Amino acid sequence: MNVWQHWQRFTAEASGPATGLSPAEQVALRWGEGATPLGGRWGALLECLPDVGRMRWRVENDLGSLEVAGSLDEVDATPRTAIGRGPGLELRLLLSRWAWAFAVDVEPHRGLRSSLRAFDDRGTELLRADLVADSDYLPYARMLSSFRNPDLSWTMAVEPPPRPGAYESRGVIATVAVLEAWSAMQTSGDFFRLLRTFELSRPAAYRQVEGAFARRLPASATGLLLEALAGAEVPLALRFASRGAILVHRGIVERVCTAGNALCVLDPGVRLELDLARAAECWLVRRPDACGERLSLELLDAQGDAIVTVRDARSDHEPSDPRWLAAAEAL
Repeated sequence: MNVWQHWQRFTAEASGPATGLSPAEQVALRWGEGATPLGGRWGALLECLPDVGRMRWRVENDLGSLEVAGSLDEVDATPRTAIGRGPGLELRLLLSRWAWAFAVDVEPHRGLRSSLRAFDDRGTELLRADLVADSDYLPYARMLSSFRNPDLSWTMAVEPPPRPGAYESRGVIATVAVLEAWSAMQTSGDFFRLLRTFELSRPAAYRQVEGAFARRLPASATGLLLEALAGAEVPLALRFASRGAILVHRGIVERVCTAGNALCVLDPGVRLELDLARAAECWLVRRPDACGERLSLELLDAQGDAIVTVRDARSDHEPSDPRWLAAAEAL
């Protein structure tokens, strides 16, 4: 074999799962052969995406993945965060956790495809945005030329993942005080202030108000709720979180498929894949606010973070949809 064939064989073997390379390292190996590193001005880069038009957004976590097709009307970015909004679509990004981003132009096993992929310092993929048939490639090409990383000497140092550990609460448990503070909540921000005040993790707070404002459910309740909402054509907000990105789909889901612990939504513009056996806990949570009350179904991971949330599609400035409340309470 010549040098080129040796290199192709090396990159194919190095990209295999058995090598132990992170997803970011696997992409970086294709530098110059379909993968282009981008500079670190993430906020300015993201503000160009509304001009690209329709894209397919993807976020993964320990439970599975969510893909939503749509365009962003606007992106508001700061050096540490960014929020993008479009019809039925919302992105919330924690840019302080972004370490690398690449424009990947060719994926041989799926044909020609262009995408943007962002990774954290552990090499984990935080967000992926694929161009689709009706994307506008000219603004995309201009964006790449503006944000291509000109440094040819950069290296990738991936941090080892932390040891898995259960969440803990350092605060003193005071059930009565927590109940009083919970019942006095008026906004979603009050919930996070409650956690800080009593030094509670999210699941520990739910245990403090269990029976009054929170109820533990089996993870299979997620499929029951989605099937009920699909059958009644009730819009929902499906929130899916990675370490540095939150993807929200707002609208009606139509095709819900369940098989054992596997749960899928297979709609034309939305694809959800969940392994419910990986959820550490599942809670139905009731929070009072200025417009009445909010109900949400939350799947927690081993660290106590709500990485999948199903809630009412209405905004916080509107009363909850009675059909949504009825479907959630039926659980």
